[in-house]
Amino acid sequence: MAWKYGKFEVRAKLPKGDYLWPALWMLPRDYKYGGWAASGEIDIMEARGQFTNQVSNALHYGGAWPNNVHTGSGAMNFNTDFTSDFHLFSAIWEKDQIQFLVDNKVVSTQNLKRNFFSGKGKTPYTDIRQPFDQPFFFLINVAIGGNFFGGNSNSLTTATAQKWASPRMVVDYVRVYQENGSPVVNPVPVPSSQAQTTPKPSSQAQTTPKPSAETPKPSSQAQTTPKPSQATPAPTANDVCSGKCGGESCCADGKLGAVCYNANNYNCVADESNGKKTLCGKGLGSCSSVCYDFKNYKCTNGKITQK
Repeated sequence: MAWKYGKFEVRAKLPKGDYLWPALWMLPRDYKYGGWAASGEIDIMEARGQFTNQVSNALHYGGAWPNNVHTGSGAMNFNTDFTSDFHLFSAIWEKDQIQFLVDNKVVSTQNLKRNFFSGKGKTPYTDIRQPFDQPFFFLINVAIGGNFFGGNSNSLTTATAQKWASPRMVVDYVRVYQENGSPVVNPVPVPSSQAQTTPKPSSQAQTTPKPSAETPKPSSQAQTTPKPSQATPAPTANDVCSGKCGGESCCADGKLGAVCYNANNYNCVADESNGKKTLCGKGLGSCSSVCYDFKNYKCTNGKITQK
């Protein structure tokens, strides 16, 4: 079933365990504007299994991979454990905006009254609001590993998996509401074969260029350092790429070693403990290859402590 506009709700209890990636998301029924992600993607909820109090939401768009981009809330911290009980994750999708909610509270809003072209390649769009003006259908899944985990994406081992506390997502219900309380009657079915073939390219995580050896990657410390390391998602394929900087379409004007990065979103900063370089989100500092919020934390002798 696919819908254009409405209120979309999923009540679920999330899995708990390192490198588990639960997602409640939506893809276009018709792919009118081209392959992923030119025709859009709506991520109502994504989470990392080791950070049980965090969830995020996002929109993907701009052009077909690798010319796509995304915007979203980033990892948001809540005073709750999403793996211990059921919680409600929602999106209210209207013509000019999408609001994302957690337990009926709006946590972020995306403006749809704009042009969604990424600026890379040829634009697939002819008007504002595209591609979020077409029917979308649900996908509900738990992935294991992948570039959603940044520098640690390839660190999953059998021993780690054997320690998973609760490696499944339990869904209570999925509900769709239409304006004025009208019931959803005879929505257009999505062919089952399409639902199996339309997710993101599986090779994406393997082909995304990684930072060079000159760029320290977050170690297991990122899992054990409280709060600061959890607050900063690692650069994605849209933020980091190999090759020359400045002239490449996938690069901004930043460079860290042999790696280009999006200078609008990330800083190249000196690690206070060992003098090496690392990438941190704008407004964040680094300490022992871990990005942290220096407004609330400090780095002393390579250790992050609260101010």
